Amino acid sequence: IDKELLVEYSEGLIALSSCVRGEVAHNVNRENVPRAIKVASQYVEIMGEGNFFLELQNHQLENQDRINKEIIGIGKKLGLPVVATNNCHYIDREDYRAHEILLCLQTGKTISDPYRMQYPSDEFYFKSPKEMIALFKETPEAIENTLKIAERCELELEFGKLNLPEYPIPESYTLETYLDERSREGLKKRFEELAGRKIEFDREAYEKRLDRELGIINKMGYPGYFLIVW
Repeated sequence: IDKELLVEYSEGLIALSSCVRGEVAHNVNRENVPRAIKVASQYVEIMGEGNFFLELQNHQLENQDRINKEIIGIGKKLGLPVVATNNCHYIDREDYRAHEILLCLQTGKTISDPYRMQYPSDEFYFKSPKEMIALFKETPEAIENTLKIAERCELELEFGKLNLPEYPIPESYTLETYLDERSREGLKKRFEELAGRKIEFDREAYEKRLDRELGIINKMGYPGYFLIVW
């Protein structure tokens, strides 16, 4: 989402400044505080007074304490509230290893690859209120603001109903048949790649697995989702 689109649809929304890769923290990490202040001011202008919060996170990472202190300073300078968050990528700390494996599957790497994408700690899990309070004991207002934000949220989700964007498909196709065709074309290309590298494989096993996966996707009503993220 670019800023132009955010301006158009900002009404009724509350925005947080994001993790260390967000514009504010990223500029702070690069020791460009003036730029971080300018960016934060832009988001206040877009979102409106009281609708933009500066995020503080603590994943036991190098420079994170320095970044948090600078962000608190920016908040005081601009009169912006801070809020404590955790960059959650899995539920429990013990899921760290499984998450590493999923990243390898996603990026086509192996666990033994020293250059693979990986997270620098096992702190990216869903922390309990007690853990978050302990991490941010010196900035209790950041914890209090999590509740203030929650109390302002009035979104009601209708469970059992999918709310996906419509994926444009060619005429004469359904979402199911189009996903089926794209998937089989992709599998065919992978067969050709393996054959070109003289790697033996069980074609029938892969085809049966694809049939099974497509069957589950269609049964759950998610062919449109897989086309969107394809």
